[in-house]
Amino acid sequence: MSTSLCSSCRRLLQLSDGYITRARHTVTLLELRGQWRAISFLPNMADKLTSSPKKRKDYREEKILGYTQEQVYNMVADVDNYHSFLPWCQESVYRRSKSVATLAIGFPPLVERYTASVVAEPPHSLKTMSTDGKLFAILENSWYFRSGPDLDSGPTCLVNFRVTFEFRTLLYAQLGFLVFDEVARTMSGAFEAQLGQLHGADHLKARGVRGIEGLRQLLDKSKSSQLRQQGKLMEMD
Repeated sequence: MSTSLCSSCRRLLQLSDGYITRARHTVTLLELRGQWRAISFLPNMADKLTSSPKKRKDYREEKILGYTQEQVYNMVADVDNYHSFLPWCQESVYRRSKSVATLAIGFPPLVERYTASVVAEPPHSLKTMSTDGKLFAILENSWYFRSGPDLDSGPTCLVNFRVTFEFRTLLYAQLGFLVFDEVARTMSGAFEAQLGQLHGADHLKARGVRGIEGLRQLLDKSKSSQLRQQGKLMEMD
């Protein structure tokens, strides 16, 4: 996707193996949820990039899902199938015998193909780590799974998800920091959607439960109801 430039916008600054337009115009960066997100680069932004330090960034998410621990773990551990449901995943191969996965992730203009070591402890955790990519100096993904309380509507699973990454170049860091949180949220949502495809709708969402705090409120309400029922039984005695 290209951007037309006026006569005052002819100077290009090359950083690493990508380009930044040194102008007031907008450069299209990423498609998220069916819409193109654009980022504007100010005339002095390239100068700031050359002096900015590299930074490591973390994204963390904790949620409660209406599935069993085994169901959630098995879906996340099915790395071979990532390309069929994860946005921007173009390739996914998991060699279990060597505990190594090869993935190609692309969201123009950033495309990365990398090999990651995989440490799996079913059904409790799955960790991947890569240090050989061109885009990321470090890329770590960690998933932790724990069974939650069983409700009358079904089982629950507590999920902790963390991504830690550090870009190799200042250009990639500038672009990535602007969009990576939303990219991570979008991909996390894709995992949930895949669970729905495999095992049906999340019964917690069907009950209007949103997040861990919502589950606590539901349990407190259920406990209060049980205590009231016990009180009525005692009155009848």
